[in-house]
Amino acid sequence: MGNCSSMLTKQCLGLSDPRYDPNASNDLIDQDGLWKQYAGFWGPFAERRNTLSEDNAPRKPSFYNPVQKVGWPYTSDVFTSYRVVTIEGTRFKSSKFYFYKPASEDFCSQTPPDMLRNTVDPNQVCGEHGNIQIIEEFGTSTFEKDGTINLIWVNIGPQSDESSCLQCRPNPLESPYLPLRIGPTASKSLSTCSIIYL
Repeated sequence: MGNCSSMLTKQCLGLSDPRYDPNASNDLIDQDGLWKQYAGFWGPFAERRNTLSEDNAPRKPSFYNPVQKVGWPYTSDVFTSYRVVTIEGTRFKSSKFYFYKPASEDFCSQTPPDMLRNTVDPNQVCGEHGNIQIIEEFGTSTFEKDGTINLIWVNIGPQSDESSCLQCRPNPLESPYLPLRIGPTASKSLSTCSIIYL
């Protein structure tokens, strides 16, 4: 039996498919130069989120339920965000930080219903303290060596209605054995999920 790429055989798979090329790098930046441009510190961004209602109205603060982890008693229609992307060899890590201003005086003057709060942290004071939302993601390059990654871990806190952005795409936490696959272009869209940049 002859070698591949001879007169009687097809060309070697490694010439057209990086999966079979022993010289093809597993490092993300080697596979796609866009990752090098994407890595680093991004921000600050002034962002706006509206409700999902038909009139697309700006979102308003809502009382927080500490049991169900729903509600967000802070100014949430306009906020500031930053993102740090680290790419080392085969590994991808993203940390996103969303900073929210305190709720308005009109909201804070209301008495929360039973079992609800007008701050997430009981030690905070409504109207004086804002809050921060942090989302961390971790992934690795794939065996296809084509510049895509498997997003295999996501952490977000504090849990609240602000976590709903993750619902815009498959949630790796719900499918731990089926990682989300993204490439450089798709990855950028993660930070713009339900967000309009000003």
